[in-house]
Amino acid sequence: MQPSRITAKEAASIGKALGDPSRMNLYTYIASNKELFCGQICEYQALSGATISHHLRVLQQAGLISSKRGGQFIYYRAVPQRLKDYCDYLSTLRRPSRARTSPKAMK
Repeated sequence: MQPSRITAKEAASIGKALGDPSRMNLYTYIASNKELFCGQICEYQALSGATISHHLRVLQQAGLISSKRGGQFIYYRAVPQRLKDYCDYLSTLRRPSRARTSPKAMK
């Protein structure tokens, strides 16, 4: 198995970003489209512009979305590799064996 492309700290940041239902909804919407500008995102989500901006910033800091300026608009798109890396990281986590966690083993 190859080493994870993300660190535990990065995985925690992604988990926190996607742990909020509004951010998860925004991420899903952005990921299902090639590219969206902020106005399109605001039309989709019934939140204030400031709240959407905050959520977009958290998603961007976690590396789940990227942005680029095009004229007067800022365009957002998902970074699918980042989510894949996160899933790969989670798949490396293992439960402890039953022998180590069973009450009999603790005596």
